[in-house]
Amino acid sequence: NDSPMVRVDCQEAGKLRLHFTRNEKITAIIDSLKGAHYLPDAKVWIVPVSSEPIRVLRNYSGIRIRFEGKLALKDLDDELRLRRYSQQTRDAYHWINRLLIMECGKRPYEIDGEDIKQFLVRWSKDQQVADSTFGLAISAIRFYHAKLLGKRNVFQIAHGKRGRRLPGILSLNEVYLLLNLTTNLKHKALLTLTYSAGLRVSEVVALKVTDLDFNRGVLTVRSGKGRKDRLTLFSQHAQSTVLEYLKIHRPGRWLFEGTTGRPMHVRSAEKIFQIARQRAGIEKKIPIHGLRHAFATHLLEQGIDLRYIQQLLGHASTRTTQVYTHVSTGSLTRIRSPLDSIPRAS
Repeated sequence: NDSPMVRVDCQEAGKLRLHFTRNEKITAIIDSLKGAHYLPDAKVWIVPVSSEPIRVLRNYSGIRIRFEGKLALKDLDDELRLRRYSQQTRDAYHWINRLLIMECGKRPYEIDGEDIKQFLVRWSKDQQVADSTFGLAISAIRFYHAKLLGKRNVFQIAHGKRGRRLPGILSLNEVYLLLNLTTNLKHKALLTLTYSAGLRVSEVVALKVTDLDFNRGVLTVRSGKGRKDRLTLFSQHAQSTVLEYLKIHRPGRWLFEGTTGRPMHVRSAEKIFQIARQRAGIEKKIPIHGLRHAFATHLLEQGIDLRYIQQLLGHASTRTTQVYTHVSTGSLTRIRSPLDSIPRAS
């Protein structure tokens, strides 16, 4: 790979050490960061963590980042891979534990329970971290420092209470406007499948052409959350949109390919949704995951039993779909996607 690489290590608490082969583009990017300065003798840049150099560099395509020294975390990565954790979980666990090291300036085995507590207090206060993100941070730190490095007292750090925020829900009419005003066929097919099948964004971008079953009216989600496969709805309305897309675009292995021939990036799918939301004049500030929430909500409004909705969404626990209700009998094959309740545009 000929792409330029930036090697990153933690210099001390709150400061990163960046080293790379001479490159005018990278030099200009780093030099523009607040507080960055160059050490000519060591031929490295020292950059405050607060200027977010990693995030800034990742916004530029073609720049690779390699974490070294204190930030390498090879032992953590090996353990996560052995346990077959998803890429998304591995990325999250690395991110949290690297933030802890950047804050403390210590090597992982030197970090103690008090360091962790102080980090969590400052981080949650300064960043106004959501309850779910805070819980993820504690799980990531427990996994590495308690389970892997054997610091048993880390288990004493409690998760704390979690609030419950109701997601913003799109109405049927809003979904209709959003899809009907999306003129790019690829984008329309992506958003249509996300809603009509109740998919996570990571699931829709990972769909293969072979995952679509037009005869049975189902699509297969491969290695969803928890590395589980499941079947979900492939509505008639969605089938007609996807068929038109397949005929014109003729994708290869991946249903929604990115620019490199690999699956479309989740951030690209999110951007597609936000553009469609704004075009439809929807002021609700919701992510693409709102289509999945809308799918589940609209099924409930149809009177579909929560047990079936849990199955379609791939929830591991019935608590996620609030099953403090009676479970009725029924057949999955008789469930219609709420997308088919929307009148088609002429």
